[in-house]
Amino acid sequence: MPIHMSTQISSVWEVMRGEFKLNHQIERSEIQRQLRWLVAHPEYIQQLSQAKPYIYHIVTEIKKRKMPGEIALLPLIESSFDPFSYSKVGAAGLWQIMPVTGKELGLKKDWWTDHRRSITPSTNAALNYLSYLNNVFNGNWDLTFAAYDAGAGTVLRAIKRAGQSQKQADYWTIALPQETRMYVPRLLALAEIIAHPE
Repeated sequence: MPIHMSTQISSVWEVMRGEFKLNHQIERSEIQRQLRWLVAHPEYIQQLSQAKPYIYHIVTEIKKRKMPGEIALLPLIESSFDPFSYSKVGAAGLWQIMPVTGKELGLKKDWWTDHRRSITPSTNAALNYLSYLNNVFNGNWDLTFAAYDAGAGTVLRAIKRAGQSQKQADYWTIALPQETRMYVPRLLALAEIIAHPE
């Protein structure tokens, strides 16, 4: 018997919750601040309704790779799940991939085509890039997400300035751009709300 789309979509959130692997660190003041902000701005979370055409594919790919399910929430922060989103610095698509990064990841871009806006190739590229960054940062997902937002070079320089080793680096104690300081707490707070909607 075929599954109705609405049933499939509601169950995909359950699958995503089941794939959450990270400590959401809700005891941290930065996470608490984001939780309060999200509760005060329900319209932000309601943008998840725009995820419906894409979320099943994203969660399936994340699950296949045994990556943390929290990654499926990155497009909400990046683009509000809008594949036609375009930033003033040139990032495009659900995952807000920069042109140079897209080219390095093998995404086609010419006059007619921009695979950064296409769900299958852009999700594949974003997950490949996140895997690469996670290797660079020795399995530390907080630093991986920070590098996805600010660039690996920015995070590596911040680690060096803090006098920390790359292996022992701590996202919470290095000086990063303001947007990146908010990026990881917002992702973890969002995941906590999805995990415990009550």
